[in-house]
Amino acid sequence: MPNSTVRDAIKRYEELGTTSDRPRSGCPSAATNADHRRRVHLRFKRNPRRLLRKVGRDMGISYESVRRIVKNNLGLKAYKQQEAHLLTEAMKAIRLERCKWLKRRFGAGRH
Repeated sequence: MPNSTVRDAIKRYEELGTTSDRPRSGCPSAATNADHRRRVHLRFKRNPRRLLRKVGRDMGISYESVRRIVKNNLGLKAYKQQEAHLLTEAMKAIRLERCKWLKRRFGAGRH
């Protein structure tokens, strides 16, 4: 371990009386406070299909703050449900042929 690391740890312990990190500078986060986290959680518990932008607009906080709360604090993943395109008969036939070819080539473990 480098001497500078040990020196810095000793210096921090002498200054703070602990080896934990120093207090961070800057403004504390205002939009992701406990009240906002609780309110966002209740909204998504009632209706998990709500749009993040709409929740932010209704609560008066930014979309990014809502997204951060949902991702980091609630452990949820935001997504937009989309309708997949339908396969035509020609596309189905091509897909079937490719699958058969792949099965012949790799199915018996001969690759």
